[in-house]
Amino acid sequence: MIKNGAGKVPGLLAVLALVPDPLKPRGRRYPLVFVLDVQVKLFAAMLHTEKTVIAQHRIPDDTTETTQVRELLEHMELDGAVVTADTASAQRDTAAYIAGNEEDGGRGSAYVLFVKGNQPKLQRAVFGAVQAGCPRDPDYTELDAGHGRIIRRSIWVTDAENIDFPHVRQAVTSLSQDQASPADLAKFARGQRGIESVHWLRDTAYDEDANTGYAGNGPQAVATTCRHETHISNDFGEPVPSATAN
Repeated sequence: MIKNGAGKVPGLLAVLALVPDPLKPRGRRYPLVFVLDVQVKLFAAMLHTEKTVIAQHRIPDDTTETTQVRELLEHMELDGAVVTADTASAQRDTAAYIAGNEEDGGRGSAYVLFVKGNQPKLQRAVFGAVQAGCPRDPDYTELDAGHGRIIRRSIWVTDAENIDFPHVRQAVTSLSQDQASPADLAKFARGQRGIESVHWLRDTAYDEDANTGYAGNGPQAVATTCRHETHISNDFGEPVPSATAN
């Protein structure tokens, strides 16, 4: 595991698009926050363990979050951090920026990215690399019992010898086998899913998907206020008030 330095961003950093489009069905996630005449899109970074949002960036109206990882992270010290991001951010430029050498404009950090059909060539390469050694037992398996169900999660890990992606060492991460075991990679993947708890709080406790404010800095102010209230409640062990009780 990569160790954290004093004063640095600790541990694992998730890059996320905050809050769904209120005009779409509840439960589906979109990067649009408030939609009337203007599409306001907020992009944020969250610490895995603490579920704490530590950076937020408004995406320009003429682009999407896929081009804005550099702008979100440029003022953050990433030495010793592992940056995770969902499929929208599984881009070559993003990987090169996070894991590239500082003298070349990169951050010299590490990434764990998730690949789906939006990157078909890369997805096929990863699938082919994993399948090449199959059938075989998973490299790591865990059982999660809770909420009236038992979930079995398994992960198969492969090297990235024939995968054309910047700084990739295992599929799909810049971390080597010495830096991250299969159990570590499974933990990173689960931590990235912690973003959903942020979505849920904003959807239910604060009912942000019904908010129609969009002028000026209104969306950022609302998101920041809700974020701080959530963090204070967590720090003092008090539950976040739920709008569902109204």
